[in-house]
Amino acid sequence: MEEKGQLKRTVIDVTAGLIAGGISRTVTSPLDVIKIRFQVQLEPTTSWALVRRNLSEPSKYTGMFQATRDIFREEGLRGFWRGNVPALLMVMPYTAIQFTVLHKLKTFAAGSSKTAPVASA
Repeated sequence: MEEKGQLKRTVIDVTAGLIAGGISRTVTSPLDVIKIRFQVQLEPTTSWALVRRNLSEPSKYTGMFQATRDIFREEGLRGFWRGNVPALLMVMPYTAIQFTVLHKLKTFAAGSSKTAPVASA
């Protein structure tokens, strides 16, 4: 009977981790999109940029608010969630594992082989 309770607790922990990871990644996606746009734009100071760009050409994104405005104007609101699905496929399992292992370690550190009781539905 105890094994069934541990399995149920693990399923709850995995599910909670999946949901928490999905929500947090989706909410922070606009900031990640802006960060990535800055990371991938070529700057005139790099050697590859000298080959590929005219030195007088300014960077496309010069500040966070300007980048936000341009992404919204060019791609609409959906542009801030571009690439979110692949990111979810990485973050959700990671968070589920992290959440489940954290609970198991807390239980182990407390000196109990039993998991916290799960309310019956």
